[in-house]
Amino acid sequence: MVNTPYMRLTISIFFFFLVTFWCQAQQTYSLKGTVYDSASRESLPFANVVLKTPKDSVLKATVTDSLGRFKLDQLTKGDYLLQVSFIGFTPYEKSIELNDQLDMGAIWLSEKPMGLADVTIEAEAEPVVVKEDTLEFNARSYPVPEGAELEELLKKLPGAEIKDGALIINGKRIEKVLVDGKPFFSTQINVAMKDLPADLVKKIQVIDEKSEEAQFTGHDDGKRTPVLNVVSKPEKKKGYFGSLSSTYSPPGRASTGGNAGIFKGDTRFGINARYNNLGGGSPGAVMAMSDMGSESIPVSISEGSSGISTDKSAGASYSTSIKNKLDINSTFSWSNSETVSSSSISRKYLQAVDKGRTYEQQSERENSRSRYSGNIKLRYKPNDNNHFSFSQYVSQSQAFTNSDLEGITFQEGKVLNTTENRNYSNSISTAWRGQASWRHKFSKEGRTLSIALNFSENTSEGQDSVRSVNTFTDGAITEQRFDQVSSPTDRSRNSGISVTVTEKTGEKSSLRFGYQYTHSLSQTERLLLDYTPSSGGYDELDPLRSSDFSLVQTVQEFNSGYSVNTKKLRISPNLSYETILINNDQTYPREVQTNKRFSGLIPRLSIISYPKEGKQIRVNLSRSMKAPRATQLQDVLDNSNPLFLRQGNPDLKAGFSNHFSVNLHNVNSETGAYSSMRFASSLWENAITNYTIVGDGSNAPEGLDLPIGARYTRPVNISGAKSLSADYSKNHKVLKGKMRMGYGLGLSHSYSPQFINESLQSVRTTSYNVSMNFTSNFSKEVTLQMTALPRYSRVRNSNPEQDNSSYFSWSGQFRAHWNSKKGYVLSTNVAYTYNSGVNELGSFSRFIWNASVKRQLFKKKLSVGVTANDILRQLSDQNRNVSSEYIQNSSTELLRQVFRFSLSYRFSKFG
Repeated sequence: MVNTPYMRLTISIFFFFLVTFWCQAQQTYSLKGTVYDSASRESLPFANVVLKTPKDSVLKATVTDSLGRFKLDQLTKGDYLLQVSFIGFTPYEKSIELNDQLDMGAIWLSEKPMGLADVTIEAEAEPVVVKEDTLEFNARSYPVPEGAELEELLKKLPGAEIKDGALIINGKRIEKVLVDGKPFFSTQINVAMKDLPADLVKKIQVIDEKSEEAQFTGHDDGKRTPVLNVVSKPEKKKGYFGSLSSTYSPPGRASTGGNAGIFKGDTRFGINARYNNLGGGSPGAVMAMSDMGSESIPVSISEGSSGISTDKSAGASYSTSIKNKLDINSTFSWSNSETVSSSSISRKYLQAVDKGRTYEQQSERENSRSRYSGNIKLRYKPNDNNHFSFSQYVSQSQAFTNSDLEGITFQEGKVLNTTENRNYSNSISTAWRGQASWRHKFSKEGRTLSIALNFSENTSEGQDSVRSVNTFTDGAITEQRFDQVSSPTDRSRNSGISVTVTEKTGEKSSLRFGYQYTHSLSQTERLLLDYTPSSGGYDELDPLRSSDFSLVQTVQEFNSGYSVNTKKLRISPNLSYETILINNDQTYPREVQTNKRFSGLIPRLSIISYPKEGKQIRVNLSRSMKAPRATQLQDVLDNSNPLFLRQGNPDLKAGFSNHFSVNLHNVNSETGAYSSMRFASSLWENAITNYTIVGDGSNAPEGLDLPIGARYTRPVNISGAKSLSADYSKNHKVLKGKMRMGYGLGLSHSYSPQFINESLQSVRTTSYNVSMNFTSNFSKEVTLQMTALPRYSRVRNSNPEQDNSSYFSWSGQFRAHWNSKKGYVLSTNVAYTYNSGVNELGSFSRFIWNASVKRQLFKKKLSVGVTANDILRQLSDQNRNVSSEYIQNSSTELLRQVFRFSLSYRFSKFG
């Protein structure tokens, strides 16, 4: 829970800095600002700017330049009325008192809703446009059926992929969704995709959003967050929308839910609630596949949690702006999920020490999790020179897991060892975090000060148990039994402060200096008690597998940056020096007190070029330092599966990673073609990876029993791991614009070293892939989509005694949707996946076919239908994973052949 004295200290520090750095204005006689379109978030050139006296006479007038900027000089002290206007936009007016050099900052204009007299004939808009940090799609170029959700529109965009509820566009995972530049349901991307109607959308913008600090100070620090902004149609910026739906699937399975959203200027409110026990999301639904060559081919073709689940959720979101000074954003959500899963694993080991060794596993799991969360964010702008923000997030969750596992290791077809394992756990966790900041602009242009405070607290308490029987067919140890319980507790507290100043060094350049301090405290206690037959209770401590430690981590960072920003080029070099101090006080499994210090220089370079209209080149070079996690530093033995023991390493060092990437986007406005090229490479120094010992009866670590065939792993530092990837994709119109075709080529390569039985081994994995997709574009009533993604992979081992491997995989999809003018809706979805056999692992494939028939009534607001999922009864969650030690096939059973009867109603009113 929140510590009151701690909060008081935090607030006191905040107001101390607030008072200390508050600066009085100096007399100047100029007025400037930048005018933006509030929907597209782009600057507005040639907007009219007028400054009037209190008697309504015009004193000064000008128009904004090509970047939307204006400046009025030689003004006398006094009260004025500032007016900004642009054709098609609602005029902006603000009374100002001029006794200082005044920077109005960003002035946002909103589009006017069109009346009948305002309607004009427009030329066809370009389907894709590149505008600096924004990739913009014109919704009219990607028609969807009437009543479709935003998700249907996103699936048609080139380079878009929806995977497990996440939205990925051109390889970037979208972090938040905005509607006309304002938040919608915070970071719940899947809620926005399901609830927002596609008919609302005028444009879809994929924005590499600058940090809040960069937006305020004008200094580009090179940091970007992928954001999706939905630009609504002018006539639909005010109103409400929503839907209600219910589905029944005999015997005894159903889903029901609803949502509603209200838009009124800068105020929007949304609610949603859902219940679903149809087996986890939408069984059998196939994710939209990307035309990006480097994206991994999706093997799983189910949405939602793996297994058969019952899900319940509810949420609400509210945001508003009061007099353009106070912005309020808040969300609340509740969710509950109960999942039953049955899974299998087939694993083939790659290294020479494991030659001829395979592992088979079957498991059953029951899992229940409930969670409440809420957050609020306030932004207060009393004037253009001072911005305040405050945010707070709280959550509480409860989880329960009960699992049974059976595993067998084979050596050349003979049983080497077996395990029967049962785990039980339940826990209650709470989390709280807050943030407060103040940003100030001084009278000198470009000189700013930013101060931010961060604080968080997390607690977790619960009970767990491990019961297992393990047998070994070779060696001195033939059987191991464990029957243990514990009541683990985890607590952590973090606090930090950052101070940043910027200084303008030229018309298009600026400097940035900053300091950041973070203090973290982690406390963990997990005392394992063995069952004692003589007492009939759990009263004997197992010190080797117990943990009790307190870890304090202090991070200090001094950073600096330089930014050059011209019309066609942005360069942002940054250099940081980071120091991490770790103090570890450990009681179990043995008493240890360690003090560790990690430090290093962290350079970062960002270059963005706009060589010509429609083309963007982005180059990023970065280095980062990663200290070991608290659990990695504790030499505690994890025996949740006694065939695969894990233990921490208190001697770990900090690791460094180096990343380089080049991205090129090109749009031809005449043909509507869009192409993307990407190259990325990474190199790791002191990367934390595995040191594995495969038991042979004589190589057990000191103090441990390691039977023959069992595996012991602990983290160690190894340099030399690397990866690279390259891909090219293109999407353009064919058949005179009636179809869009996309295709791509991709290559990826990785080198992964690790120690096995004290010998340095490595695996090189190379993959080649091709992608093709077609999407119809000739009618709103008919949608046709086809995607094919073949891939070939090779796995090469450093040890010549071990066999190399290669395998082929294929994923394809065909989707057809027809909305008749009389209200009938027919759709079908066919997906095929195939993974070839590799060594002793067999191949697997699935052919999934879904179909539905619906009837729309009452002006297409009411829909009645029947759906058949997995008609061929082949649905399962199957995956193939490749690591430096093994290749593995895994499969989890899902609900099959579900026939559903559905009823839904949509409502909306805009104006």
